[in-house]
Amino acid sequence: TAPRVFIVRHGERVDHVDETWVRRAVRQHDPPLTPRGRQQAQLLGLYLRGKGVTKIFCSPLIRCVQTGDGIASGLGLQGPCLYIEEALQEVDRWIRAHVEGPLPKPWILQKGDLLAFSDRVNQAYDSLRPVTLNEQGYEAGEFWARCHEGVNAVVSHPSHQDPALVLVGHGASTEGALRALGIPVNMGCPHYTGCTEVVLEGGGWRVV
Repeated sequence: TAPRVFIVRHGERVDHVDETWVRRAVRQHDPPLTPRGRQQAQLLGLYLRGKGVTKIFCSPLIRCVQTGDGIASGLGLQGPCLYIEEALQEVDRWIRAHVEGPLPKPWILQKGDLLAFSDRVNQAYDSLRPVTLNEQGYEAGEFWARCHEGVNAVVSHPSHQDPALVLVGHGASTEGALRALGIPVNMGCPHYTGCTEVVLEGGGWRVV
């Protein structure tokens, strides 16, 4: 198991600063970062330098992929260092509530599509905990269980035994990641690029 994990919420998203964006957008549920959000991600990457991070696992939503790309840039990482992990994506009810009218297709972009937002997306990696959504945009299964299964699969996988991993998700899925590692959560939604560092000691995880 990777001994250290950084659990990160995405950077500032465009629809939170530009109220007109949603009216113009085709993918209303999948906003990108603002320039400030990209800067936040790069600054976090600079902070994480020297901590052994070579792999960044991201929700497939654009704001998380762009956050992962900014972190990688700050770290100075090159090549396919972003791993799309579906278990980290936003809770379905929140995504569905942000769409008016027919659902855009594809509803969740695939790793090939995400190369348009970062050339660091690893095309050989398949999510360890895929998420299946129905035609109405809702997933079969329980959200917290999905986070638990996916996060534990990532941190324990034999190919992911790096000194440290970064997981980039949303307000709910970052909470889900902490819960998955047995960390009590008594907080509201983390700030943009809010980062919680946890380490494995004595068979259990604790917050640094």
